[in-house]
Amino acid sequence: MNSKLGKAKELIIKKMEDKMQEYKRILKIFILLIAARSGSLYSAWLDNVPGKIKQPDGVEVDIFWTGDEFYHWAHNEDYYTIIQDEKTGFWCWAERYLSGELISSGYKIHLTNPKSLGFSPNINISKRDNWFGLS
Repeated sequence: MNSKLGKAKELIIKKMEDKMQEYKRILKIFILLIAARSGSLYSAWLDNVPGKIKQPDGVEVDIFWTGDEFYHWAHNEDYYTIIQDEKTGFWCWAERYLSGELISSGYKIHLTNPKSLGFSPNINISKRDNWFGLS
């Protein structure tokens, strides 16, 4: 009778161990799915990350970057938007064109003050027109 009871105990313990292994596999899959899903939901938003840009004439200018890996822009400490002029390659103050898009004003950021030029702070590019090549 003791040997039957011992075998029954062993069988119950084996079934419990198998069930625990199954639960562990399910838990691992669940954790992997959560981790994979959460990584694609959130991007790393950063505000006012200091940076430097070099103008074509060699002058280095301190700027700030704001945004995430998909949508970001350059600005100064007073939030005047900076874009690179497509014709000259210089970084210039941005201004809003009649169509609503941002264009280079042609005023180089290291030679002019955006406030004295009458520009507005906090203007920004649309996500569709992201100037940095990411959409």
